[in-house]
Amino acid sequence: MSQHNQKQLKTFQRNFILFPYIIFALLLLIVFFAIPQPTLMLLLLGGFTIYHVVLLFISFIVLNYKKTSVMLLFYTLAITLFFAVYLITYLLPRL
Repeated sequence: MSQHNQKQLKTFQRNFILFPYIIFALLLLIVFFAIPQPTLMLLLLGGFTIYHVVLLFISFIVLNYKKTSVMLLFYTLAITLFFAVYLITYLLPRL
């Protein structure tokens, strides 16, 4: 990998993976303690899941970053599992 490609990969990881994770974690923390509504949490988790799927597609198909794509696949599966568990625990008592 050339110097330019490595710099481009680091910029992609910083701008599209690191910063959104920090912002999302702070947003969840604020929402969880300030307004503890399950529907708002589901909305945030669903939006972040969609963000992950789109980012995984861009990373794998468009930019062809293999290691980053594997890492994003793991993150996407983890956030989808967390979203599903939260959705099930929210909906089960209401059935």
